[in-house]
Amino acid sequence: MSKTLLYLLDIRIDGHRAKTGLKEVIDMINGYFKHSPLHNEDKPTMTAIHKFKITGEPRVIIVLETLRGEAVLEMVTSWLFTLSGCNFTCTPLTDYEVFAKDVLGVDADLCKPSPRKLNRKYTYWNDLTIDYHGMTWEDFKQLWAKEASTVLRLRCESDASIDLFKIKNCRKVSFIKALKIYKNATCLKYHLNPKVNYLNCFLPHCYFKM
Repeated sequence: MSKTLLYLLDIRIDGHRAKTGLKEVIDMINGYFKHSPLHNEDKPTMTAIHKFKITGEPRVIIVLETLRGEAVLEMVTSWLFTLSGCNFTCTPLTDYEVFAKDVLGVDADLCKPSPRKLNRKYTYWNDLTIDYHGMTWEDFKQLWAKEASTVLRLRCESDASIDLFKIKNCRKVSFIKALKIYKNATCLKYHLNPKVNYLNCFLPHCYFKM
């Protein structure tokens, strides 16, 4: 597994403060993550794994991977600060596969590194807040491990276009699924166990790749 650090950048563009149009701001953000010296093709210290524009909102989501941790992150956020009209938050992530194997005890064969490819037309980002009211940690851990195994096995044994990230220091998972057709947006919901409380699950947000 990669020893790099992962972050989720949530960039919101305020039209009242921006000096240029929405498209121009998004183009600048997209260009920075494509052409920054930190993204050198021979030896990159920063890689934007996923970049999305949320449908119907002046908002961009980026999953950022860095080789030099906080130092690179500070360079990126310093540049974002210079963009007029942009507010952003940064959330530390970890590889879901690492969490599933090391914490939940999921079979290592299912926890191979994510291919990081979303090759379908419709992309959905779902935040899952996972709770365990009335259960011991050991019972909940077994239940969560079962759910993690189901999703990771689905990706290993099919052409499912899925990527997952564990949000650090909380019981939250960011789940990205790309689909061929719009109507299948909630199909994976039926693989989840109803005994676990999945809050904010399957939000109706569609994302366009940048």
